[in-house]
Amino acid sequence: MDISSEIFTTARLRIRRAMPEDATFLDRLWHDPRVMTNVGFPDGLPINRVQIENKIRGYDPSEYDKTLIVALRSSGQPIGECMLGWPDEQGISLTDVKLSPEFWGQRYGVEVKQGLLDYLFTHAPVLAVEADPAWTNLPSIRMQERVGGLRVREYDSDFNRHLVYRVHRFDWERLRAGLPVASEPLRSLLAGLLPGLVPGCQALALTGSFARDCAGETSDIDLYRFVEPPVAEPHRYSLKLPQRRLVSLTTAVLSEKMAELQKPQRAIWAAPGFRQAWVLFDRSGGLAQLKAQAAAYDPAAHPVEAAAWISETLLNNSEEVTKVFGALQRNDEGAALYGVIGLDYNLNLIAAVHLGVLIESENRFFEQVQQAAPPEWTRLERILMGFEPADIGQRARAGLGLYRYTCRWLDGLIQPQHRDIIAYAVGLIPPEWEEI
Repeated sequence: MDISSEIFTTARLRIRRAMPEDATFLDRLWHDPRVMTNVGFPDGLPINRVQIENKIRGYDPSEYDKTLIVALRSSGQPIGECMLGWPDEQGISLTDVKLSPEFWGQRYGVEVKQGLLDYLFTHAPVLAVEADPAWTNLPSIRMQERVGGLRVREYDSDFNRHLVYRVHRFDWERLRAGLPVASEPLRSLLAGLLPGLVPGCQALALTGSFARDCAGETSDIDLYRFVEPPVAEPHRYSLKLPQRRLVSLTTAVLSEKMAELQKPQRAIWAAPGFRQAWVLFDRSGGLAQLKAQAAAYDPAAHPVEAAAWISETLLNNSEEVTKVFGALQRNDEGAALYGVIGLDYNLNLIAAVHLGVLIESENRFFEQVQQAAPPEWTRLERILMGFEPADIGQRARAGLGLYRYTCRWLDGLIQPQHRDIIAYAVGLIPPEWEEI
């Protein structure tokens, strides 16, 4: 056999291009009623051996959308045929498997189908792979289910009722990693949502609690849809409510997300988020590249950028310090609380960047920073946030004390051009407010 005709191999089988000399085998297979009845041709396909041979001779070099031969690796004997369908605009590919009856019952069908899935998800821009066995074709139905197929719909043809099974990339990747298929209702929701998101996009990803397998009853499904730039602002974020489950859809650009990994204040969110992400669709491998970069991200890799951002953020928050201080002087609790809440978030972000804390989830942001920060910093932050009993005035003073402490803690990172203004803001805050 010419090795160049080989498409892929499995443990026992070789899938190769059809050659003119396979016409006799295919003619026999396609006219066997045991094989063809369930696909609507009990008397065989209306084609003869010569026509089959001519059809094969006319094939282009592509391996897609044409008859491929299933042969035994041990002997090269043909035992069936299959097809790799090129995906449509929704990223859905079709497959087909037919085996000679003498080779039924030996799990060759499952082996071929799994090989087709592996090849398509590895080599083509595929969201999902479909097959539509007749409801009377129980062996084919079992084959679809054994490789992770989800029944997504049914339809009637001229000769039978058909069950449409779909294997999604996310289930394929989970099964390949030794994990079960996605749980419900996520699995069915994604099956309904994703095909409509594929046209015009470069990649689709699932992030958030569902990607971490820790979703609750009211958790939303976080989806990223990556497109070519630019993205118009109104289309960057939207919400949907299929089957009473909230779906948040963020439209983004892969190159912009990759650039976030070069900015420490963005990377502490982006790196863990995309490490955990499920690849749902990846037209050209860009999402896989983003995941690899996120997995390799080192929070200590950009110390100069981190120091510059920390210094500038302390500078910018000096304005909040003056506002909170003024609000305390005039007993304006609303203004004091408004200012100190914004100050608290920024001081937490500063601490996270300095300590290299990668935020696993926004729900754990404060917890993770508190666990990593110095005890005195954490004590003040807990008072400010209301974790400890305190009135608004005490919380505001704790917030200013936290700013003062943070500036002393990170004094070595403050840039010369920022020092005077930061020192002015720190000078407004009584030292004892660090001890509140």
